[in-house]
Amino acid sequence: MAKKQEGLAVEFQNISIGKRTARIGMKIDREAIPLADADTLFTGARLQVSLGVTADPALFPDALPAMEATVDSKQLSVRAGEYSVGLTFNRKELDEKMLCAFTGQAGTFQAERIGDSSASKADVADLDDEADR
Repeated sequence: MAKKQEGLAVEFQNISIGKRTARIGMKIDREAIPLADADTLFTGARLQVSLGVTADPALFPDALPAMEATVDSKQLSVRAGEYSVGLTFNRKELDEKMLCAFTGQAGTFQAERIGDSSASKADVADLDDEADR
């Protein structure tokens, strides 16, 4: 079972900003990672991640640098052709402007599961109260 994932192609979704946390959604093609591995990696997990935007350096010399962070992933949603995952960041440890730049971009995802998620219900409710940016 995967506790570490390298070079996974993803599509970053909208972000939500709350009082203490920020969250970005991610879609992953189901063919990219087996269900059992995705479940082990993402469900109830604390992850050390590196997020990158896919861009040709020759065409985009000022491309967004990789973003490294420790995040929580509470659940994995499964659809016919894709998985959906939300990554929750602690706002104190986050460059929000950089995270906003990932919205709607194709990118890469690397992660290592380093423990279990510790996001509280208050943090999740906080995100639900805020509008997407």
